[in-house]
Amino acid sequence: MEYGNRCLKAHGLSLQYLNSAQTLEAETYRFKDVKWARSSFEGRVLPSYQQSLVNETILFPKGSVIVPMNQEAARTAVYLLEPGSPDSFVAWGFFNAIFEQKEYGEAYVVEKLAREMMEKDPKLRQEFEARLAADPGFAKMCERD
Repeated sequence: MEYGNRCLKAHGLSLQYLNSAQTLEAETYRFKDVKWARSSFEGRVLPSYQQSLVNETILFPKGSVIVPMNQEAARTAVYLLEPGSPDSFVAWGFFNAIFEQKEYGEAYVVEKLAREMMEKDPKLRQEFEARLAADPGFAKMCERD
């Protein structure tokens, strides 16, 4: 992440960092028909893809980077960050990991998510506790080291 921030700054872009978590309206992208080049080019495997624009509300955590568009280098930001640009970071394969299928979540991430979900949904907590009581194998799997 810090490499990306340094790269944006090296291109003359000013960045702002959120001091607290904020829920914002944002334009994001969905990708489909992702294909990989058969060979690398300048050390990178370049993807090709179709993209569609989606408007959504997103909770951005504290420390998230905002690239203000009221700056002299705004066109550079668009050129580097819009995936449809021929020299965007996505087109050059800098974000290839976003196209990879993930097979599991780390326990420390999933546990935090599960605790948050059970705080918000008492019925879910009751179902979880009932399963712990009724299924010794499940209870053993849920034990902490």
